[in-house]
Amino acid sequence: WTRSVHRSETGVSQHKLRGSADCESLRWLRTTNHVEERLRGFSSPIHLMDREGDIYDCTATLVAERKRFVIRASNNRIIETDDAEFRLLFDALDGLPIRIEDFVTVSPRPASGLPDQRKGHPARKGRKARVAMTATTVTVKRTRNSSKDLPATTRLNIVHVFERHVPE
Repeated sequence: WTRSVHRSETGVSQHKLRGSADCESLRWLRTTNHVEERLRGFSSPIHLMDREGDIYDCTATLVAERKRFVIRASNNRIIETDDAEFRLLFDALDGLPIRIEDFVTVSPRPASGLPDQRKGHPARKGRKARVAMTATTVTVKRTRNSSKDLPATTRLNIVHVFERHVPE
């Protein structure tokens, strides 16, 4: 599915929609269930979601249902840790040992015609980029807007891929 209306256009926040058919985490879960049903007996899918899928309700449910997934992180989640300096997910990823390095092709991108898109997605030239990968396991805490029916924490395997030397 794709979102037909942006949340900012409706004036309704995600957590106010919880439980309704329009709740985004429920849409992601319905889609994964649909794919699982269609592929039953043929394969074991790995569900891919962009940043819009980074919703605790969705992630916790996928883990509980033992589904395989990759979700591009959007939120700097609070994690369980004994180290107060690294209580946020993105902080916990800094300094991990690099497991793999490789080169990827970054495609050229023209400037967007939409003014609000130009800052986040500026024009760029195509190039080869050197990327590194780290990995770890963390336990993320349930967000305050998540359903209280979900577990207070969820254990996730995190893979962090980043460009080592970003050109200016």
